[in-house]
Amino acid sequence: MFGQGAYAASWDMSCHDVDDNYHTKNARVFAAEVEKLSGGDLKIDVKSNSVLLKRHETKRGVQRGVVPIAEFLISAAGNENPLFEIDAVPFIATN
Repeated sequence: MFGQGAYAASWDMSCHDVDDNYHTKNARVFAAEVEKLSGGDLKIDVKSNSVLLKRHETKRGVQRGVVPIAEFLISAAGNENPLFEIDAVPFIATN
C-alpha cells in the first residue's frame, strides 16, 4: 500500500502592512525560503495591505480556515492571555 501522493500547494498569506513595511518584507523572505526548502511543493503568496483579512480578523480567520497562514501581531491577543503581550513590553530585552 502506498501513501497518499504529495502535490504542490499554494497558500495565500494575509499581511496587514504595506509592501514597503518590514513586516511584509520579512513575510516575503519567509515565503521564498519555504518555497526553496520545500522544493517548490509549497508556494506562499503574500497579500499585503489587509486585502484578505483585517488585523482584528486574523486570528479567527486562520482558526476557521479562511486563510492557511497570516502575519499576526501576537500582543493583539493579550485579552486572551497576558503572556501574549510580552513582546510589547519595552526594554525587556537589552540586545
